[in-house]
Amino acid sequence: MIILAGEDGNETVQRKYPFVPDPLGAKKRMEKSVYIKGFGVEEDKKTLDRISKWLNTYGAVDRVKMRREDNDKPNPNQFKGSVFAEFRTPELAQAFVKLSPAPKYKGKELVIMMKADYCAEKKRQIDAGEIEPSKSRPNFYEGRTGRGSHHGRGRGNHNGKDRKEDGKSHRNNGQKNGFRGGRGGRGFRGRGRGGGRGRGGRDNNDRENTPKSSNKYVQPPFV
Repeated sequence: MIILAGEDGNETVQRKYPFVPDPLGAKKRMEKSVYIKGFGVEEDKKTLDRISKWLNTYGAVDRVKMRREDNDKPNPNQFKGSVFAEFRTPELAQAFVKLSPAPKYKGKELVIMMKADYCAEKKRQIDAGEIEPSKSRPNFYEGRTGRGSHHGRGRGNHNGKDRKEDGKSHRNNGQKNGFRGGRGGRGFRGRGRGGGRGRGGRDNNDRENTPKSSNKYVQPPFV
């Protein structure tokens, strides 16, 4: 749970209770995650929603991650036609994998296995020299968070949109603390309108008795 703290105009977002990481979290998630391949191309922006809705007919699914090509590939960020699906419990994941006949998506046959088995096989192929590991992400077979992730998006997924929003937030915080980018900032020594006599809000006497500033923008502290 998060709360707002601070005076009006200078609020900060804080956790009501400190975050305590679970050292076994990754292992627990692996035990209830499934690898599924055979969805074909990404038809439109609703592809992820349709896949997620289809998967939920076999049991509660907490997260679906579309697997995409790396940036160093011929078709960067292209959907591979496969996903990692995280079911609510390990039992639901195992039951889905063991279904007979195996589920089909829009009449298409699928490759379905536990994510742990998929990762183990990819590691074996890399160790045996059968495939080359990704240059940008050595453990590429484990998937990545970010674009193509459904349920559970957050600040940890630093895609382009997240970085843009973070930058906007930092600029807003800087303005609250008396800074403004560009010319004529409040409380900033430099060129611009300062609301007083002379440039920057100072008269000539003040200018003569004041040490020269480097006129470099100083990044305000993040709140």
